[in-house]
Amino acid sequence: MQEDLETCLKRLFGAEARIVAQSPVSGGDINEAYHLVLQDGRDLFMKCHEDVADDFFAVEADGLKAMREAGARTPEVLAFGRNGDGKSFLLMTYVRPSRPRRDYWQNLGHMLAAMHRADTSAWTKGRRFGF
Repeated sequence: MQEDLETCLKRLFGAEARIVAQSPVSGGDINEAYHLVLQDGRDLFMKCHEDVADDFFAVEADGLKAMREAGARTPEVLAFGRNGDGKSFLLMTYVRPSRPRRDYWQNLGHMLAAMHRADTSAWTKGRRFGF
């Protein structure tokens, strides 16, 4: 059984962990997305979706982990689970929005190239790209 959000927060950040502020974040197509603030001031990012397969966010967490291991700058996945109301969630570190730097596209190209050069044998069959 997957943990609910409250249980995940307490496991990760201690028994006193609780959400004191939550605001919607735009940009997602199929998921709801939120910026969460905990009582200790910690910022988190949460995606959630109703009525999806149990592994819906587990698969995304695996993909983000693989991208991170290949050298891409991605938010750190902290937990995923399902609340009692049937909503699945993916909890990550929060990345503050900022203006793109002058070398944004160049850096993105370097990250993509690094991902394509990465040894994928740890998470793929036959060293083929993709999942």
